[in-house]
Formats: sequence, structure tokens, C-alpha cells
Amino acid sequence: MGETSPELQLIGVSKSYPPATRALQDVSVEIFAGESVAIVGPSGSGKSTLLAMLGLLENPDEGRRVIAGLDTDTASERELTRLRRTHISFVFQAFHLLEHLTVTENVLHALQIRGVSGGAARTAATEAIRSVGLQHRSHAKPGTLSGGERQRAAIARAVAMQPRVLLCDEPTGNLDTTTAESVLQLLLAQADAGTAVVIVTHSPELAARCDRTIRVLDGRVHHAAA
Repeated sequence: MGETSPELQLIGVSKSYPPATRALQDVSVEIFAGESVAIVGPSGSGKSTLLAMLGLLENPDEGRRVIAGLDTDTASERELTRLRRTHISFVFQAFHLLEHLTVTENVLHALQIRGVSGGAARTAATEAIRSVGLQHRSHAKPGTLSGGERQRAAIARAVAMQPRVLLCDEPTGNLDTTTAESVLQLLLAQADAGTAVVIVTHSPELAARCDRTIRVLDGRVHHAAA
């Protein structure tokens, strides 16, 4: 681990949804820069809620959440917006690419939302697309890409901002074995470069490739192994 302080920290976090769903119960987790962490567990165990909590998409009912040293309970909305824009990126199973834009335009669009434009955005987009080996398809639209190419485009979009945290929700779930391996190597390379990479997965093989595994059952973290 590259730092003594975690990039992401949950302390005694609980989350419920009406009428009576206890999604997370007294969860404490630390995730550091430069490590890859798999979150595993059966459907409905709380994996996605945990990922959403780490990514500032959900707020805890109880407990504390500290991201990049910032306590999100006491942070201003401006500080939270800055964290979302500059600190965290997502990769989803469903890709969420804009179908009317090319690969390059999808990456540029994400950069513009985060306040990067002009030459800096173009350079960042080009480098991100090159890093995932998709430069030969940079002018293609998502509808003409294979599943693996679409996922690589989504990864390029996520890493273009060089986030400190990369959160992935079943990123290889719709891919064949060979393509899934290629995508996993790309994600793990981000951890090697210093990013904290968190991957929700049902795949034991994928989890085994990560530095650590966090196992979730009935909203509780039952096991975290190196």
C-alpha cells in the first residue's frame, strides 16, 4: 500500500431502505491507494450498496465515511462535488456509453463534465484511449463496437481523469473469458499505477487476482482476506 492513510474509510456504517431492508450493518472498511480489492457475496448481500457508499452515491444512516481524509458528514456540498469530480471514477457492467458519440467524444464528454476542456482534454482522452488499446476505434460509435471494446471504452472514460479511486460494478459480467481477462488486466494495471481499485464481482477467479477480498453477507462484512 502506497500511503499510511486510506483513500476510502467507512467506520461503523449502516444503511436501511424502507420498509425494512437493512442493506448495510455496522460496516467498517479501509481501502488504500495502489491496491485492488474485490467485493464478493451473494445477490442482495449489500455489495452494490457498499460500492455506492464508497462512491458518494449513497449516504449512511449511521457511522462515518472519510474519503481522501475528508469527513463527508462535515464536508460542504462544494467539497463533496469536488471529490466526485476529481477523486472517483466508475466502471459499470452496462457500459453507459452515449450511443450518438464516438469513443473519443464519450471520453471528452466525461472530461468536460469534470471541468477539463480544450487541449488538455484532448491529450487526456488520447492517452486514456491508447492505454486501453482502442486507438484504432477512437472514431467509432458504441453501436459498432464489440462488448469488450465497449468495456475498454468505458474504462478509458473512467481513467482519463486519473482518479485516485476506481469503483467497478461487475465490469466483466457480460464478457467472454478472453475479453474478461483483458479487461481485468487493464483494471489491475490502474492499481499498479497507484489508484485504489474496488471491484464488485461474482467471479471467484477475478477476486483471487485482487490484493484483498471483502466478503459481504446480509449487509455485514464477514471476511477480509489478503
